Amino acid sequence: MSKRGELARLRQAAEAGDTDAAVELADMLTDEGDLSGGERWNRRAAEANNHDGIVGLGIVLCVMGKFEEAEPWLRKGAADPRHAEMPGYCEYVLGRCLVDLQKFDEAEQWLAIGAAANVEDAVEQLERLRKYRADKTPGSARQGSGGDVLQTFEVDSVMFYDGSGHRLGRSVCTLTRSRLIIDDARGGISQIRLRDITGVSSPLRKQLRITAPGVAYDIYCLSKDQKYDFGARLSEAIRGA
Repeated sequence: MSKRGELARLRQAAEAGDTDAAVELADMLTDEGDLSGGERWNRRAAEANNHDGIVGLGIVLCVMGKFEEAEPWLRKGAADPRHAEMPGYCEYVLGRCLVDLQKFDEAEQWLAIGAAANVEDAVEQLERLRKYRADKTPGSARQGSGGDVLQTFEVDSVMFYDGSGHRLGRSVCTLTRSRLIIDDARGGISQIRLRDITGVSSPLRKQLRITAPGVAYDIYCLSKDQKYDFGARLSEAIRGA
């Protein structure tokens, strides 16, 4: 049967109330990039208490960036007695979701469960989270950071844009004499040369927007005062670079 025919068959069965078909249809749609379709059919199965639908809904919501909505579904899936047959991946996704929600202590616990179940991505993400938490102490600049450290700011979150948006989560921003270094909660490092920065603006009360050729960073500060301090020091450093 062709893929189109299989989708039609699954859709017909799902519309007739077959929750297993709804989950399978959701998986196929998600694999094809139709996240809205994946959400719709996983939700139908989840609301009918299909365990695969519950977990699948949490996963697709997390992929869509709807972390607050994903969290309770993933918790429900992990707590379900039926989940004992396939532990690991749901816990890993819940851990990733909690990282994005900046609940780092609990995120580490769930990622550890996923890692213990040999979920490869969970092992990697757990190492990154632990490294981030060990390195995020103010003043701990990276080697090769591009000069003397001027100031370190722990900020609420960062969004990175390079044609699409990427939520980096809670981050530590280290300002040196020649670079701005962003260490994010996922273990990533962004280094922006001050001489490449083309603009610093403040669209919102606690937000700094930094632009460079082809990219932009929205930095959400912990307070308005921190934003003003960060912006002033950054502008001064750019003038001296």
